[in-house]
Amino acid sequence: EQVFHWARIAGMVHDVNLQIAAWIGSLFLDSGLGNVTAPKLQLPMGQRGGRVGSMVAANAIAVAEAIRPWIVGYSIASDDAYARALEGVRAEAMEGNGAYPIFVSYGQRM
Repeated sequence: EQVFHWARIAGMVHDVNLQIAAWIGSLFLDSGLGNVTAPKLQLPMGQRGGRVGSMVAANAIAVAEAIRPWIVGYSIASDDAYARALEGVRAEAMEGNGAYPIFVSYGQRM
């Protein structure tokens, strides 16, 4: 949670909204598409999710590690605070207590 919060703050520096995927169904409707379906799927993270869960966890950890210089560079968090949060990400992802949301949307031109 903390790492994602810091990533959202860093995204605001460049007017990047990291939560736009959650609105994709509304954007489709606003653009004139009909019969829009926009489910939010939860991919399990960690070993309880099998091979897919392990891949999701590895991806979440890799993203958290990759954005570290960005978060620290913008002075959003100290390197020590980020290191502690990153350990939490690793533990949560590998224990499999979390889930990664994905948004799949489709509709029809009217």
